[in-house]
Amino acid sequence: MTEATDAVLLRIYIKESDRHNGQPLHLAIIEEARKQGLAGATALRGISGFGSRKAKPSTKFSAEVAIVVEIIDWGDNVTPFVKKLDEMMDGGLITTEQVNVVWYQSKKST
Repeated sequence: MTEATDAVLLRIYIKESDRHNGQPLHLAIIEEARKQGLAGATALRGISGFGSRKAKPSTKFSAEVAIVVEIIDWGDNVTPFVKKLDEMMDGGLITTEQVNVVWYQSKKST
C-alpha cells in the first residue's frame, strides 16, 4: 500500500571536520532532529566536488569532504529546526524544497 503527501526536503551542506560541542556536526544535527521529532534524517558523505572557494576537486578523502544531511518533514516542523541550526552551525549551506513523498508500507503484518 502507498500513500502520497507533500513535505519539505531540508538539505544541509557542511564539512566533515565541522563540530558542535566537540561532536561531529552531522551527528549533532541528526540527534537534534530526532529529539525534535522530525520524520527522518540521513547523512551522506561526498566523494568529490568543490564549494564556494572553488578549490580544485579532490579524489582523496580528507576532512574537507562535504557531508550532506537530508531531512524530510512538514514545513511547520522544518522552519523551527532551521532556527536551531543557526545555533549549531558556523558555516555551510542550507536549502529547502517542496517534495512529494510516497510512503511504502509493508503488506505483511508485523
